[in-house]
Amino acid sequence: MEQTNSQPAILEWQGQTQMDHNRSERWYAIAGITTVAIIVYGLLTGSWSMSLVIAIAAGLYFLVRNEKHALHTIRILETGIEYDGKAEGWGAFKSFWLLHGPTHTQLHISRSGLKQDIVIFTGNTDINAIFEALHSHLPHDPDKREKMIDAIIRYCKI
Repeated sequence: MEQTNSQPAILEWQGQTQMDHNRSERWYAIAGITTVAIIVYGLLTGSWSMSLVIAIAAGLYFLVRNEKHALHTIRILETGIEYDGKAEGWGAFKSFWLLHGPTHTQLHISRSGLKQDIVIFTGNTDINAIFEALHSHLPHDPDKREKMIDAIIRYCKI
């Protein structure tokens, strides 16, 4: 990966990689009851290590629950994509797809090899402009859907 800011961007915006959720008192009550039930179940069945892990995870979640997700910068360049200041050529990517939700659109860019995909919300950026900027360099994969774990995380507001 190379650092670059000298190339003019075809398109540039900032967005989050995950949604900030507003959780109600009901959500916290259900989460607390579920957590206590799992801990008690672990203790009753002799799985104290499971109970310990759940208690630690719940404690950590309680500490970071109000943290806002950071904004990330993505720049589509003529030579590739720059994500948070790190540029990669088009050969490092396989395809892209857009997931449309009721209040948002999320861009997914699949990377070659074992690198994690780029996932970023488009915000107020024109979806057609994003599509045109990427489609000339990467294949669009309209059949891709949200991963099951991402759907569970979104639904449970984790």
